[in-house]
Amino acid sequence: MWGFGNITNNSQQVLMFDYAVAAGSTPQGGGGALNNTRGDAILEIGSLGAIYLTDVGHQGGGPHYWCVQIAWNANTANWYYDGGGALDVVVNADGSFALSGQGQTIAGNINDSELAGPPLAAASASVGAHAVPKSAEVKR
Repeated sequence: MWGFGNITNNSQQVLMFDYAVAAGSTPQGGGGALNNTRGDAILEIGSLGAIYLTDVGHQGGGPHYWCVQIAWNANTANWYYDGGGALDVVVNADGSFALSGQGQTIAGNINDSELAGPPLAAASASVGAHAVPKSAEVKR
């Protein structure tokens, strides 16, 4: 499974990380540190919106075996990884963001006018909510 790598918050918003726990399951890593292995997660960017990360398992057509679907506003993209892939996060003051790792970068802007983030299908509770204050950087 994947995990978060370096997190850089250059915005004026607080970042919150929420992790989904499917009904009847136990999260790997016990909901601890941001770089523990993850399945599904939500990155909330203050009052601006959220980025939804859903581990969809093996998907063909990508540069790596496993896939995380990333959705924000009315946009979706796939990030592929092998093994314990680390996804770095950068959020900028203008609402733009970049999620990168394993030779791929997904960039967007949380300020896009259409807001339609999907709920996490398997979520029944969230654990390990971690806040990253504005202008902070967390390295693993």
